[in-house]
Amino acid sequence: MMIRNLGWIFLKLLAVSIVALPTSYAAVYKCVDDQGNTSFSSIPCPTKKITGDSEAHKLWKELKAFSTRGRLIVRTIGADVESIKACRIRSNEFKEDLAVLGEKVEKLEQEHADIRRAYRALQDCGVCQARGMGQCSKADRLLNSAKNALVEIPEKQPPPWVRKRWKKQ
Repeated sequence: MMIRNLGWIFLKLLAVSIVALPTSYAAVYKCVDDQGNTSFSSIPCPTKKITGDSEAHKLWKELKAFSTRGRLIVRTIGADVESIKACRIRSNEFKEDLAVLGEKVEKLEQEHADIRRAYRALQDCGVCQARGMGQCSKADRLLNSAKNALVEIPEKQPPPWVRKRWKKQ
């Protein structure tokens, strides 16, 4: 009798475990290539590269490097006094190096407002405080927005099989 009950219990546990198996979900990425064609994939889209050599392009690359550097400063701070002192030294060096880019940022045209706002966010990015990481994230968002403006996306052409409507003359 006891063996029979154990068999039923085992069977019930097996049924519950099969039903409770986690289902797998896959992310789907929508990608647009250089010609404007859309495709869907399970792997992330390749990132668009900044290839221009204008002042805005160069400045974007420099500010992106500062964003990474600011995040490292914020991440390396610890609770001990020596860590805080070292963080303040790195933070001051970060601010001095960033200040050199200030003149270049102010000379940019109005169309690159996101680069200007990213520069202001980066000024608080490399601080040895909790708000530093939030400012680095804000700078990254603004730099990504600026990147979209800098990367030229060609006008999408209709596929060759689409016929144009004939206008009556």
